[in-house]
Amino acid sequence: MTEKHSLKYPVLSDKDLVFAHKLGIVWEQPAAMRGIFSASGTDQLKRTGRDTLELPVPATMLVGKDGLVKNIWADPDYTTRLEPTAAITWIDEVNRSDGN
Repeated sequence: MTEKHSLKYPVLSDKDLVFAHKLGIVWEQPAAMRGIFSASGTDQLKRTGRDTLELPVPATMLVGKDGLVKNIWADPDYTTRLEPTAAITWIDEVNRSDGN
């Protein structure tokens, strides 16, 4: 992601859902979904990197230079995401509180 979009900041990922499990933002799809995925030709392992029906709740976190989570947004409705302007406001607030 960082290379693809020439980002100037690190993008963290949690491929194995270790952090998501610690945060309690993982849910498991019903077992019936395996049949639906199979019938539609969806390879769960290829799609998620895991052969599990677990998915994280969509979340955005701002992690400070000190490694602490400064703000978090999560919504179980996967069709909603944090507005980019809200993320920019978070960054501005953290920068002001850090004296930058």
